[in-house]
Amino acid sequence: MEKARLTVVLGALLLLVPLWAQAQGILRGRVTDAETGEPLPGANIVLVELQRGAASDIDGNYEIGDIPPGRYTLRASFVGYRTLEQAVEVRAAYRS
Repeated sequence: MEKARLTVVLGALLLLVPLWAQAQGILRGRVTDAETGEPLPGANIVLVELQRGAASDIDGNYEIGDIPPGRYTLRASFVGYRTLEQAVEVRAAYRS
C-alpha cells in the first residue's frame, strides 16, 4: 500500500460550531487515513483565505477558532499524502 495514493479525509465532515457571544465560528474536525481510518497526528489544516490553521493532535483532532462568517477553502496536508482542499462555510449564530 503506497501512502502517496491515500487521501486525507477530514473526519466528522467538519463540525462548524459558532461562538455565541462573538459572532465568530469555530471549525473542528478529525483527520484520518481514508483506507484504515487511523488518525493522522500532526496534519496541517489551513483556512487558505485567512492564512490561519492548526495541526491535528495525537488523535487526529483539530480546532481553528475566531473565524469570521463566510466561505473558505480548507486545505489538509500530511507528509506522504495527497493534499485535500474542500470548501466550507462558517456561520455565526446567536442565542435568543
